[in-house]
Amino acid sequence: MKLSALIIGLILGALSWAVVPLVSDNFEPFDSGIGFLIGQIAMSAGALYFAYSKGIKNIVLYMLGIYAGQNIYAYIFGTSGTRL
Repeated sequence: MKLSALIIGLILGALSWAVVPLVSDNFEPFDSGIGFLIGQIAMSAGALYFAYSKGIKNIVLYMLGIYAGQNIYAYIFGTSGTRL
C-alpha cells in the first residue's frame, strides 16, 4: 500500500497544477482562485483517506508524492521562471 500512496500523491500533485489552465487563463494555482481550490480539495480528500484508513507511514509518502508531483509538473510544463 505504501507505493500506491506515493503514486496517488504524485498524480494528485500534478493534477493540482494541470487543472488550473482548464478553469482559468493562468498556469500557477496561486494565480487562480478556483484552480487553487479544486487542487486543494482533491489533495485534501486524498490526505483524509490515507490518514484515516492507512496510517501515518502512508500519509507521509502521500504528502511526499504531492510535493514531487507539483514540482515535476511545474518543471516540465512551466516557464523558465517556474523552474527556478
